Amino acid sequence: MTIPVRVASAADIDDIIRLNRDVQLLHAELEPSFFKSNFDNEKVASFFAAKLALPENHIRLADGDDGPNGYVWFEVQDRPETPLTLARKRVYIHHLSVQAGARRHGIASALLRQVEAEELIGGITTITLDTWAANGPARRFFEACGFAAFNLSLCKRQT
Repeated sequence: MTIPVRVASAADIDDIIRLNRDVQLLHAELEPSFFKSNFDNEKVASFFAAKLALPENHIRLADGDDGPNGYVWFEVQDRPETPLTLARKRVYIHHLSVQAGARRHGIASALLRQVEAEELIGGITTITLDTWAANGPARRFFEACGFAAFNLSLCKRQT
């Protein structure tokens, strides 16, 4: 079965907010000193509306029988050459989320395939993302999709 994935528009903001809630709550659970567990729908709507208006930001929705049940938000990052680094263009995935009741049906994989297809059309050959060390299911999924660690962020909390 093919899972339909489409471009999100401003008309989809309510669905994006609904789908983002799972991501936000998981992030707040894993890193409560950084992420808000209570959030204002109007502010979240404004945030995503602003992202949709930027040409480098993209949101795709996976549609199910009862509406969108997953989304991916990604950004095309075009970094110029510096005296220390080469120029690089890559896709960075900010969020990939599937509603709890719709998981394990290929929706996340379909969303990733869409990002990969668009990336290749744009001549980009690198997709990056990050995931929390404590989020084992996400790490296993991304590794199964061919992602591998290339950079580690380490943290030391001072008391």
